Amino acid sequence: MSQVRRNPLSQHGAHIDELVFDWFSLTRKDNVPISGQFVREKAREIAVQMGYDGFSASPGWLQKWRKRHNINYNETGDSLDVQEFETILVKSEPLSNREDDDLSSVDLVKPIYSIEEAMMQLARLKEFVKDDFISYQQLVSLENQWSWKWNNFKKGVP
Repeated sequence: MSQVRRNPLSQHGAHIDELVFDWFSLTRKDNVPISGQFVREKAREIAVQMGYDGFSASPGWLQKWRKRHNINYNETGDSLDVQEFETILVKSEPLSNREDDDLSSVDLVKPIYSIEEAMMQLARLKEFVKDDFISYQQLVSLENQWSWKWNNFKKGVP
């Protein structure tokens, strides 16, 4: 008997997911602490408002929602924070061991300006998360988007 893989999010689930993330983003801008339970309650409330029956906002849904949107618990563990994905895609230089160096964090991180370097960093990230299926698939999707955009950009340049 072969296993049939379910669609990770139905159309209704994707809509709820998007609305919950929009609400979460707006609420976090106001520095309101948000617990996982609060997100689940808001998701159920949105599902009822949208007329979607059978949406339970289970703990598993919350875990996958957090992974999809790169959201982690803050240092105290009582509320959720967005971890900026863009901070991962920077080239870092080795830290100096000398204590007399007065380097700011701006000096330690260099932005990526070429698509080749970005793709190389993306490949390194894929290797790092190869055991996490969802993260790996997100990076593959990002890689495909960048490749498509870059190939279309090259076609338009004489």
